[in-house]
Amino acid sequence: MVIILNALAIGVSLDVYRGHVAWQVLEYVFVVFYSLEFVVKVKVYGCRWYWCGPERLWNWFDWTCLAVMYVDLIITTVFLAEGRVDAQTPEAISSLTMMKVLRLARLARIIRALRFKAFHELKLIVMGVFSGLRVIGWAIVLLIFVIYAIGVVLRNFVGDDPEQEEFSSVLAAMFTCFRCFTDGCTALDGTPLSERLRNQYGPAFMVAYIFTIMLITVGIFNLIMAVFIENVMSSQFMRKQNEISETALHMELKIKDHIIRKLGLKRRSFRGSTDLKTRSEGMDWVLQVEGRNVSREEFASWFQDADFVHALDEASIDASGRVGLFDVLDADGGGELSVDELVTGLMNLRGPVTKGDVIGIHLKVRYLVSMIEGAQRQK
Repeated sequence: MVIILNALAIGVSLDVYRGHVAWQVLEYVFVVFYSLEFVVKVKVYGCRWYWCGPERLWNWFDWTCLAVMYVDLIITTVFLAEGRVDAQTPEAISSLTMMKVLRLARLARIIRALRFKAFHELKLIVMGVFSGLRVIGWAIVLLIFVIYAIGVVLRNFVGDDPEQEEFSSVLAAMFTCFRCFTDGCTALDGTPLSERLRNQYGPAFMVAYIFTIMLITVGIFNLIMAVFIENVMSSQFMRKQNEISETALHMELKIKDHIIRKLGLKRRSFRGSTDLKTRSEGMDWVLQVEGRNVSREEFASWFQDADFVHALDEASIDASGRVGLFDVLDADGGGELSVDELVTGLMNLRGPVTKGDVIGIHLKVRYLVSMIEGAQRQK
């Protein structure tokens, strides 16, 4: 919320009471807030987690935005203190190129809002656009090549006609073709250009026009859209898999912690450790020594706990089929879930089904078939 308010304040301050001292005071308030956020994060999570942890890229971005705000405020304060400009007329300060760039750069902080779950769909759209920039670039190259070829043909056959000013040069012919493919095929005087050319050149132009429009609009445009969507979906899948891989240990700790709490076991002092592996080993020891099996009824009751369901959702585990989830986790069919089955099974349920999962099942089934066939031959 503070990020959005800061972005709104930057825009509103340019139109409403521009140059008022209240806007400068508000900037100091935002700087103090972001500085406290930085200090609290480093204090709570430690420098190692902040600069080298799983969210290091976001933290580096936050620190860069904070540094830009400090540089902007320092320069503004120095100018005002030295009396180079009047405090009531910050337009003189804003005229400096560096000041403008720094103030515009602070708007980049609004990107931080994408990390929150409420903006998850917006984040997918933004990331999809960035991942598809390469496809869009090659699509532009392809369209330029096609439009250039068509423009050269039209310049040769139609450009010499003084009444056809739209094709008087190759660039004019290319722009006219682009307008016909995207906006509207009209002449400079507003009349339909396609009808005028059809009346002048007859059925030959009509056939060529229909073929070209179908090739560009139905063929190339739809092909570009299909490749763009495929690229975005594959990029999103790869990002999701990378996120699952990077957060595997953190999510495993959360799942183990919920299992310990549900089983009523003691939470040891390892909970305060900042080393994730140490905490994981401590939880494993507690679960192996003090853990017990979980019945179907007890496991079903866990889904009444909103925190447990939220932990599964955060770990990208589909809990909608909770009725059959027990049977999926019960690998030995014993009617009870061991601690190992719970932890290993839930971790394997993270994310969508991948090709590796299918191939793994295929190899195991083939191994079992070979073992059964070998046993039958021995008999």
